[in-house]
Amino acid sequence: AYTTITVHPMGTHVVQIGSGAPVTSVNIPFDFYYKNSYAQAIYTADQIGINSGIINSIKYKYNFPNSNPGSKAIKVWIGETTLTNLSGGFIDPNTLTLVFDGNADFHNGINDVTINLQTPYVYNGANLVVYTYRNLDSLSYSTSDLFYLSSTEEQRSRRRGSHSQLDPLAPTGGSTTTYIPDITMYFNTAGLGTISGNVTSEGNPVGGVTVKIVDATRKTTTDASGNYSLPYLIPGTYA
Repeated sequence: AYTTITVHPMGTHVVQIGSGAPVTSVNIPFDFYYKNSYAQAIYTADQIGINSGIINSIKYKYNFPNSNPGSKAIKVWIGETTLTNLSGGFIDPNTLTLVFDGNADFHNGINDVTINLQTPYVYNGANLVVYTYRNLDSLSYSTSDLFYLSSTEEQRSRRRGSHSQLDPLAPTGGSTTTYIPDITMYFNTAGLGTISGNVTSEGNPVGGVTVKIVDATRKTTTDASGNYSLPYLIPGTYA
């Protein structure tokens, strides 16, 4: 296996979504059978679990038992959405931010690919859409070269592949799946704050109460002692 070491700064918060396995015929986020491909996946705010932060890197796990592609050109866009599924089609890439345009290394066997974003993404607490694109290649690889995926209850991913040029800025058609790629996101949370407190009724602590920030997606539930905490908030005034 190949090992790439990325040193993240103090204050980095790691979000790991999914602990699945490769799924036959579901080639996302990058389809190496097709010479050109794109895919979008939605990760909900509840899965991410923090209200804000700066995404510096993302990581995918894969198993390429039959191929050793090496360095390949890819692009990644990130954005936020109120949608929870992609049944209605691809999200317009023009509403997303291009965060990586370069090469990444893909090797034989079970490995991780870490993509250090050239343009860090400022996350504001909504559902996150990650749009991945494999640049047109002269080579096609095995359908067995797969990434690790986890199942959801909605059509949370959409993908399309071709052996000829696709326009990543105008994605059309494709097929949906309930699977999303397992992903690790690295957030810089330095300088962020925390709201914490205790909920009582007539002087007695109350557990199981939902505490939510007005006009935001973040919420939590008080513990048996009435305590709650909402970390990773941009400094400011909240209600």
